[in-house]
Amino acid sequence: MKVRGLFNNMNSALLTLSNYKVYYYYFIIFTMIGWLSWGYISESVLLSVLPLIHLNKYPNAPIWGLILGDATISNCNLRNPKHNSRLMLGQGGSHLSYLEYIYSTLVTAGVKCGKISVSHRLDPRTNKSYLKAVFYTSRDSYWSELRPIFYENGIKRIPMNLGEYITAMDLAFWMMDDG
Repeated sequence: MKVRGLFNNMNSALLTLSNYKVYYYYFIIFTMIGWLSWGYISESVLLSVLPLIHLNKYPNAPIWGLILGDATISNCNLRNPKHNSRLMLGQGGSHLSYLEYIYSTLVTAGVKCGKISVSHRLDPRTNKSYLKAVFYTSRDSYWSELRPIFYENGIKRIPMNLGEYITAMDLAFWMMDDG
């Protein structure tokens, strides 16, 4: 299916279905609904694209690779289940520059993040103090919708449809996290 041809004169909007990248996705949804009413696309094509648009809220961020690696999606607040989940990333002090790089990558892609917090952690087994650096994203329904994809009964798992969504950037960050 070629969709790019319909955007030839519209440089501000770009849809590349082959890479599952979507920019200005609200605009695209309404445009595709218009295409459906004009007969340019079928309803099945529209319904197959909508989940991809939502799962790629941050198309320039390696979200899937980070989650498969060291990142964690927190469960919603148990005291108030209406709160959304958030993404948490942490590293040891020796990897602080890598965590700062991840932080800048996410912020540049539009992910709202809190500041990096650096603290000392005492290992009770050895009585040694270690640096720990961590940051959280803001709570968002996006993270709440991704959590069931990556977690089953509270245990992280690899999604069955991983090949449909993972990018080269995701693979690179997954490898940097877990080797």
